This record gives sequence, C-alpha cells and structure tokens, in this order.
Amino acid sequence: MAARTERSIEQAVVDYARKHGVLSIKLSMNGARGAAGWPDRIFLGKDMQVRWVEFKNERGQLTALQKRRHAELAALGWSTAVVRTVEQGKDILDNMIKFPLKPDPRQLRMRF
Repeated sequence: MAARTERSIEQAVVDYARKHGVLSIKLSMNGARGAAGWPDRIFLGKDMQVRWVEFKNERGQLTALQKRRHAELAALGWSTAVVRTVEQGKDILDNMIKFPLKPDPRQLRMRF
C-alpha cells in the first residue's frame, strides 16, 4: 500500500479534532516568509490546552529551519509533536480530551 501523504494525514487529524471539539489553527505561508519553519497547526483544547503539531509522512524530514523553530518553542516551554500517522495524531488529541490540564487560576484573571 502506498504511503499516505502529509496532507491526507493532516486532514484526517483535523477532522477528528473537529468531531471532538478541539479547535485547530493552520499556520499559512502568507507573505515573503509567512509561517516558514513553524509547525503546521496549533490545536486548542479545553482548559487552556495547546498542542503544536508538525505533520510529515513516513519519509518526510524536518528542515533545518523547522528544527530551529521547534527549538525556539522548546526554549519557551512548548513542545512540538511530529505526527507521521493518523493514529499518532488521534492519540495526541485523545490525550487532550481525556486528560485536560487544570490552568493556574491566576492565568484566568489576567487582563490584556
């Protein structure tokens, strides 16, 4: 069987997220540099849960710029999942749904 494309993996995971009440934001390539190197999507769940996800098929490799962006996020305390199968993506979302984090009440009172 032929390997799934990155796009088909991403679409299946986004559909699953939508079905389970998890929002997703696609980082697009607008402008000269746009979102180059940043993870493909941000998934937003209940109780302030956030997951950064980079989609690759089984043969896809991270570029040097993607590795640098992931390191920048890690330095700020964010992790980026590299998802190569629909099942991996569903596992990440299931974790968000079944085990929501409880936010620090001080964060909920912040005013911008």
